[in-house]
Amino acid sequence: MSFCSQCGAELHGPFCTQCGAAQTPEAEAEARRAANPFEAGSQTPSHSAAGPAADLEAADIPGFTGAFTACFRKFGTTRGRASRSEFWYFALWYFLILFLLCLPSGIAGGLEAAGSPSTAAWSRIADFATERIGPWVMLALFIAACFAACRRLHDTNRSGWLVGFWLILGFATTIVDAFAPVPDPEAARELNAQGIALGMAVSWLLLTLVIIVLLALPPTPGPNKYGPQPRKRR
Repeated sequence: MSFCSQCGAELHGPFCTQCGAAQTPEAEAEARRAANPFEAGSQTPSHSAAGPAADLEAADIPGFTGAFTACFRKFGTTRGRASRSEFWYFALWYFLILFLLCLPSGIAGGLEAAGSPSTAAWSRIADFATERIGPWVMLALFIAACFAACRRLHDTNRSGWLVGFWLILGFATTIVDAFAPVPDPEAARELNAQGIALGMAVSWLLLTLVIIVLLALPPTPGPNKYGPQPRKRR
């Protein structure tokens, strides 16, 4: 038979039924966790130094072919981090595929200039590549590249919303330029509309240069608030 160290009542478990005092180390720890759920050692979920992405696994640093599959495997997600090699290898894939889609048009133009009988066949190939599948292929690559750019900015501990702002500014610049009236020296409003469009275009170009520089910066060593640092395959 044992008694409470606080009130002297007879004990029938880890807590005193009279005063509620804990009588074992485990019961004391449980009582402290109930009183302060953020105390170190509690089972209450909390964010570590890496922030809400602490549960992410470290991504592998891919090679040239791996970067293409990695970016499409993560299509539509901005979670986590992308290494410099993952993003820039994918950018290389982007321009390589763009070159291959435009290549038939160049060949068809050269054959036409030379008067070759193969011009018609290559023209059909060029039309198929640039008008039918080309726009959809480049749209998919562009979207994947934007998500990869967000993750690359995360790798430098910067927000991926910078890419979103770049897209919004580019779209707004296109709209303003498309609907801006033709400049007329006698109409101040028309001149202002053209000036706004020009200013937005210059701002978009400057932001593009800034983002390119940020995408080339080295990663944050170790984990950051977007997740663990990508690692090399062993």
